[in-house]
Amino acid sequence: MAKKRKKLSKKQMIHYLKNWLKGRGIDPDVIDLEALIDKNLSYEENKKLVLEHIKSMLKKKEKELNREEDRALAELKQHLFNEAMKIENERPLEEREKDEMTRAKYVIDLNEAKSEKQLYNWFFTWLDNLDKLDKYDILGVDYIPELIQEKNNNRKKDNVDWREVLKEDNGKKRKKHNKHKKDKKDKPKVQVKKLLEYTKDYLEAKNKLVKYLESHEIDKETLVKLWEELLKMQGKNVTKAMKADKSKKAKKYLKIRVPNILKWIQNPNEYDLKEVDG
Repeated sequence: MAKKRKKLSKKQMIHYLKNWLKGRGIDPDVIDLEALIDKNLSYEENKKLVLEHIKSMLKKKEKELNREEDRALAELKQHLFNEAMKIENERPLEEREKDEMTRAKYVIDLNEAKSEKQLYNWFFTWLDNLDKLDKYDILGVDYIPELIQEKNNNRKKDNVDWREVLKEDNGKKRKKHNKHKKDKKDKPKVQVKKLLEYTKDYLEAKNKLVKYLESHEIDKETLVKLWEELLKMQGKNVTKAMKADKSKKAKKYLKIRVPNILKWIQNPNEYDLKEVDG
């Protein structure tokens, strides 16, 4: 005859259930197990009671996590939009106004992004093609439909002879082009093969760097060490250069985030990173 299994005491069941709750990421102290556990029931039966009790808590926790993710994504969207606006405002006024009035082939609406990865991909795609006015636009940054509508309305009101305006614009462009040709006289012509080779290397290296930074924890100590190595590569006295840099105030002061780190690496004289060289 099989030996009857000994029933667990209430104290033992509470002890095991506390460990069970911890394993599911729930603080056992927020549940009154003493009142919930029935000593006349088996451990499995009591576990079912506890499970029913915490179902609402698990749903609430999941909703809170989703809300937090949505909030973080919304903040990142606003941050990248602000960064795009800063970059756009640094461009020459004439170029900026022309770009804002021209719709590119692809218009990016940052608010439509569903994840951080998608946001970063869109932002860097726009950034890498900034010199191609007809390729990519960010809605509200370098493509503003309201301005185009306003311009069209003004054209109708003023009844301007735009053919004369276009002639004047073309004359300015020709002058600018001729000046540019003079400046380029002494320079060798760019070879497409070499340009493509270097561009591919640059994009591959940049994508690798972005993926690496996104998949690893970034701390200020590592960035300080990177700063030191970059100064060494430039043949500078690290101690003197770091001291001189910290005494100067950079034009832009940035938080430690992936797009900001890329800017800082490319132009440390223009930017400072918080708690690194800022």
